Amino acid sequence: MIGLLRRLRWAAGAAPAAPQPRREPVLDWYGPAPAPPARDAGALRRALATAPAPRPDPDREARRRRLTIEEAEAELGAPAGNERWRDMRAAMRPGDALWAFCSPMAEWRALAGRKGVALVRDGRTVMEIITMLN
Repeated sequence: MIGLLRRLRWAAGAAPAAPQPRREPVLDWYGPAPAPPARDAGALRRALATAPAPRPDPDREARRRRLTIEEAEAELGAPAGNERWRDMRAAMRPGDALWAFCSPMAEWRALAGRKGVALVRDGRTVMEIITMLN
């Protein structure tokens, strides 16, 4: 904004103002700011090497299980008119699997939990229906 005002004054015939000299930063009674710490290239490597191994998840099997079509319909409470379920059934091919999934309790506490049924083909999720979300 100040630059615009200077240009307008100059265009109106006023002489451009001399640039103001830069002032040195004022040091308060605490003194100058401390220098940032030196970077340690091996710190991350050492931290990862000494980090504890991830704990096994005892609830993993309870949160993921393979379903039959009948079990999935019971899980979804899917009436025959459910459009998403109809689309999933139509997308199924021989060799595909239906899996029920549920987020760990920590994710539910963090308001990021999900529960539902997934269609898995060759180890990759093709389609999923979320039945509970927070």
